[in-house]
Amino acid sequence: MTPGNVLIFRWNPIYTVIGLPDGSHFWPWSRLFTTPADRVKCIISGSACLFCAAVVFHLCDYSVYNWFKYYYVPLTFQGLILVIITYLQHQNEEIEVYENDEWSFVRGQTQTIDRKYGLGIDTIMHHITDGHVAHHFFFTKIPHYNLLDATESIKKVLEPLKDTPYGYKSETNYDFFFKYLWSNIRLDYLIHKSKGVLQYRIGVEKAAKTN
Repeated sequence: MTPGNVLIFRWNPIYTVIGLPDGSHFWPWSRLFTTPADRVKCIISGSACLFCAAVVFHLCDYSVYNWFKYYYVPLTFQGLILVIITYLQHQNEEIEVYENDEWSFVRGQTQTIDRKYGLGIDTIMHHITDGHVAHHFFFTKIPHYNLLDATESIKKVLEPLKDTPYGYKSETNYDFFFKYLWSNIRLDYLIHKSKGVLQYRIGVEKAAKTN
C-alpha cells in the first residue's frame, strides 16, 4: 500500500467493490466467498447496502450531486479513517510476521498495537483503538465497554516482556494522519529476520546496527 492509492478511493471502491487485492465484497463469486452460505450472506448484505443507497438517493430527490455530497463523500471519509486506524493497529517497525510453522494464536495477537488518538476518537470508536490488543485476544467474548479493563490486565502480563517481541505495545498518536503517511513510506517490505519470522526491513536493519 502507498499513501497515494490508499487515501480516498483505496477503501471504496477499489478495495470493497472492485476487490483489489482480496476480492470484491459485493460479488458472490469473488475469491472471498468459497461456500454457498458465504455467497448467500454476500447477496443479502450487498442487497442491503444497495437498498440503503437507493433510499438515500430518493431522499436526495434523485439528485446525483446531492447523493454524492451527502452520502458517498461522508461514507468514503469514514472508510479513510477505518483504513488509517486498522493500518496503524497492525504496523510498526518492530512487528513480526510469522509463517505457518512459527505462528501460534498468542504469538500472533502480541503483534498488535494499542494507540491512543485523543480528541474523543478513542471513545467514539468504542476503544477499538486503545484496547485493540484485548480485542485480538478476546474478540469473540468481550464487549467493547470492557476493553479498557481487559487491557489493564493484559498489560500486567505483557509489560514484563517489553524487551522481547511479545511485550505490550502502545503509542499515543495525536498525529495519526501523518504517522500513517510516514509509516507507509518507511515500512516498505518484509524480510526474514530468522527462520519462519519476518519483519519490516527497516526494523531488521535498525536491530543489526544496535547489536
